[in-house]
Amino acid sequence: MIRALAMLFALAIFGAFVGVVGSRAAHTDRLASTARSSDQGLLETFAPRSATTWWAIVESNLHARTFVVRTSDSGHYWRDVTPSVKLVASSDFLGTEVGWVEADALFPPRTEPLYRTLDGGRSWQRLARVPTGCRLDFVDERHGWCADIGAASGSSTVRLYRTSDGGSSWTLVSRTGLGGANSTTGALPYGCDKTITFTSQTVGWASGFCAGGSAYLYRSSDGGSRWQPLARIPLPGGIRTDAGVGLSPPVVTQDDVAVAVEIGGNPGATAIAVSTTAGRSWRIQLVPGPREPWRVDLIDTEHWRLSNGTTLLATNDAGRNWRSWKSAATMKNSFGTSLVLNFLSPSLGFAVPDANGGPIWSTRDGGKTWLPIRITAGPYSLPG
Repeated sequence: MIRALAMLFALAIFGAFVGVVGSRAAHTDRLASTARSSDQGLLETFAPRSATTWWAIVESNLHARTFVVRTSDSGHYWRDVTPSVKLVASSDFLGTEVGWVEADALFPPRTEPLYRTLDGGRSWQRLARVPTGCRLDFVDERHGWCADIGAASGSSTVRLYRTSDGGSSWTLVSRTGLGGANSTTGALPYGCDKTITFTSQTVGWASGFCAGGSAYLYRSSDGGSRWQPLARIPLPGGIRTDAGVGLSPPVVTQDDVAVAVEIGGNPGATAIAVSTTAGRSWRIQLVPGPREPWRVDLIDTEHWRLSNGTTLLATNDAGRNWRSWKSAATMKNSFGTSLVLNFLSPSLGFAVPDANGGPIWSTRDGGKTWLPIRITAGPYSLPG
């Protein structure tokens, strides 16, 4: 039950931040499933990087076949830019021209080669091998991290690797061992599930879901070698937290920090916490409206966009004032779950399904109106 809630919160919070739909584990399950008799394309990643240039990864539900595609004209034409891989374990796209893709064989060995493009996918360079399925996170063309996070019943080990040459070589900078044993000095704790992101060459953040009714946010100022806990985020009074609490990766502007807070339970609640002291103290506010899980997209520390599948919420002043409106577009996937929001600016945004499929939308007026997106990849055209 707790693990199921953890996955729900991860979809509700973290999917919006990274702009990624699907996962390696979900893809493995679908390959093993015989529920579908026809070969269909599944959207694994949608990564818009400007108003007109978007990347996408589409995989077959029946075969070990992946297409990495890119458009530079808002989806009118998609170009196949797939490197020499059958499946993709992890990816990261930095701007309109630069991207990394890790191969995935689904079976041992435990490491797979990494590929990089600097010209929008016209050519790819094979780089060093990295742990299979590690989460890639680059802040520029040279500096990035590969977070190999293992799950263990509400806790997780961590092996965090860093590169300063674009992925040609990697160094282990932090390790959290099973049960906390054999961890490096200053490593992250073993408890709770974790998401690790970086906002500069030196500053990183670790957040996640904790089943114990609380959650933590850690910060590193040395590129991920050592981590320090920030002040605990106070939770709203009168709300049960025994089903767990999840924190999104933060958005940061100098000393201002904002995180989405998902509180488990029935019906549960969504809140947003803000610090103006770099995490030394916090104020928290519940999302206006029904107490239910909301998809939260923190564009920056002032501009936030949210959806519950029918209603959209927006604030441009860190929650002091809110606007709400009913969306004329279908904002749910094929299983009735709210689409993931991914805004590049307060006006330019996207709404995409998770691994269950559904409509894909773009907006250029802050969500008042939405236009459909169709992705063409090999024999597939999405949405189906």
